[in-house]
Amino acid sequence: MFLLRIIGGAWKSLGGAWKPLGGAWKPLGGAWKPLGGAWKPLGGAWKPLGGAWKPLGGAWKPLGGAWKPLGGAWKPLGGAWKPLGGAWKPLGGAWKPLGGAWKPLGGAWKPLGGAWKPL
Repeated sequence: MFLLRIIGGAWKSLGGAWKPLGGAWKPLGGAWKPLGGAWKPLGGAWKPLGGAWKPLGGAWKPLGGAWKPLGGAWKPLGGAWKPLGGAWKPLGGAWKPLGGAWKPLGGAWKPLGGAWKPL
């Protein structure tokens, strides 16, 4: 193994842990933590700045909300958002644009064959 020590951090570049400036950084197949958060960009959990982020087939939480863009629940900023065939709630109201109840801003809205109450 090749171990090189620079400005206050251990650096092991060949197949081991890589820690440049105070955080554990392993860019080849392991945990990658650049600045205080666990970051694993290849097939695992990715947490850049305080939220769990898994962009390939799992839960994606960029800034305080669960975000799953491929076939699951998508919650960008405080509301559950499921754009593919399920419930869609962007900002505080239940929104289901494909064949169900649609409530954008505080009122029940069902545009396809039912009651329509916009406000």
